[in-house]
Amino acid sequence: MSGGPPGSTWGRPAASKPADSDSTRGRHFHELLGGRAFAYWIVLGSAAALVAGAWLGNLLVAIVGPIAVVAAALIVAFVAADRRSELDFFRAYAASRDLTYQGDFALLPMTPLLGAGDRRECEHWMTGRLDRDLECGLGHYR
Repeated sequence: MSGGPPGSTWGRPAASKPADSDSTRGRHFHELLGGRAFAYWIVLGSAAALVAGAWLGNLLVAIVGPIAVVAAALIVAFVAADRRSELDFFRAYAASRDLTYQGDFALLPMTPLLGAGDRRECEHWMTGRLDRDLECGLGHYR
């Protein structure tokens, strides 16, 4: 395969940043489905459901149990892939703006405003400089 003209990217894989927080979810989902933990979850969970169905003498439990195990494993894998994809996006966003991604944290209730409610959390906190004199922090507070 030709490398293309000098300076082109024809022969190289695209190193693109995630366009949104779901851009890499499919890749992470397929990685999780092909992983050893997913296989163990399916095999051991299905075997346990079959044994429970046999022990109870209930054919419905023996049939529906493995299906429920597979469904639960798929849901857990999807949620984990969604979270990993979200982290990919925010890490790339922070890096592209010369910010440091610090993750999630909780604020202490130092004022009455912050003391209201059950939780005071900040998701996807990033810090850095906007210019020489201005230090900033960016995150989603809830």
